[in-house]
Amino acid sequence: MAAFSLWSTAPFPADFRDRTWITKYGACSLHRSRGILPVPRYQPKASTMEVFMRTPKQGHWRSSDHSGKKGSNGSHPSSERPRKRDAETAKVRLLKVLSSLINLDSQHGKVEQLILELESLNAKPVTDTFTEMALAGEWKLIFSSMTTKTDGSIRIRKIGQKIDPEKKKLINEVLWSFPSVDGTGNIDAYLWAECDYKFVAPGRLQVETPSHSVKIVETEDGKKQTLPDDMQKVITALRSALPIDFFEPQGLLDVSYIEPNFRLGRFVGKRLAGVRNVFVREGTDG
Repeated sequence: MAAFSLWSTAPFPADFRDRTWITKYGACSLHRSRGILPVPRYQPKASTMEVFMRTPKQGHWRSSDHSGKKGSNGSHPSSERPRKRDAETAKVRLLKVLSSLINLDSQHGKVEQLILELESLNAKPVTDTFTEMALAGEWKLIFSSMTTKTDGSIRIRKIGQKIDPEKKKLINEVLWSFPSVDGTGNIDAYLWAECDYKFVAPGRLQVETPSHSVKIVETEDGKKQTLPDDMQKVITALRSALPIDFFEPQGLLDVSYIEPNFRLGRFVGKRLAGVRNVFVREGTDG
C-alpha cells in the first residue's frame, strides 16, 4: 500500500467526447485529444514539471522536486512576529523532511509532528471571503497521509488541485498512465474529479460528490492507441492507486493552515477523518 497531486480545468470542446461509460462510481466521460500532448489549460510558472514518486512498499506520496524556499516577509504586529517565526521555522523543517522522505516510520512521525505544530499556529480565518481569496488558484500536492494500493499497472505521474471561488468549484486533476492492449507501451490520460463546495463554518468546506471525466492523450506521432474493452476495470485500478480523497473527496475539509503559497488540508468526519494533505501553490516552492 502507498499514499499522495497535479493540475488543469474548464470543459473540453464537444468534439473531444467519444463515449461515456457507467461505473459503480457513477457516469464517467471519456475524451480523446487530437494531435500531440495538449497544451495544459493553465500555464505553469515553474520551469520543470512536478513529478510525484511513490516510495517503496507501503508509504506516502511526495514530490521529487521541492526545495522549500522561504516566502516573502510582510510587516506584522509585534505580538504576531513570534508566531510567524515559529510557523516559518516549522514549515521550512517540514518541507526539508518531505524533500528526503523515504517512507520510514520515524520520518512519518516527524512529518505528522510538524503538521500538527503548523496547525496549532494557524491564524483563525476572519471571514469565508478571506479564506477563499487565499485558497483561490492552482495547487500541487507534495504529501498526503492517505495510503493507497496498486498492482503496478497504473502509474500516477502528477496530481494537483484547483479552487475556483467564483464558481464554488474544487477540481482534482491526475495525469496517469496504463498499459496499452497491444503491449506497445503505456497510454497517458487525465482524470478530473470536479466538486461543488460551500463553507459550513469558518475555514471549513463541505465538498460535494464529484463528477469524473477522463481524457486520453494521443501520442506525438498520432499513432492509434487501442483501449482496453473493460475501461471500468482500468478506472477501478486507478481509484485504488490514488488517495481516495482525490478520487472521491466529498466530505468536510478544514483549511488547517494557509499562507499565500503553502497550505495544509485536514478532513474531518467518519469517512476521511484525520487525512492530511500538504500543498504548495503551482509554480512556487512554498
